[in-house]
Amino acid sequence: YQRYVGNWGGESTAFKFEAIKDGEVVKTVVKSTMTSIHLEADIDHTELKESDTYDVAAIRIKVLDNNGNIATYYNQPVSVKVKGPAEIIGPKFAYIGGGMGGTYIKTTGEAGEISIKISMIDGIKSEIKLKANVSV
Repeated sequence: YQRYVGNWGGESTAFKFEAIKDGEVVKTVVKSTMTSIHLEADIDHTELKESDTYDVAAIRIKVLDNNGNIATYYNQPVSVKVKGPAEIIGPKFAYIGGGMGGTYIKTTGEAGEISIKISMIDGIKSEIKLKANVSV
């Protein structure tokens, strides 16, 4: 145990796994002690189109560690703010349980640029930009 995993006060161990296909590394995963976290957010589509009714987009939020792994023990809310012709119809303080969470936005009947700002309690931020189009 002490040789391969670690000992109290010792240097932390990192494990690197590589998936190889046809002699090429296609995926690498590193598992080690977390030293930092960051916020990653994406949206299911970046061009909202409103015609007979409003359009809705899902925002997926992840808290990741320094190796890109989901921070499964992160359980705090994040603040979601929208600028432009859209409004939040999900939670404005999205709960991140197990490192993942989300919310929803909808168009407001106007065309233009939309900016979504997501902020963690400790000041880490992420931003998504997209467009809203209206056709009558």
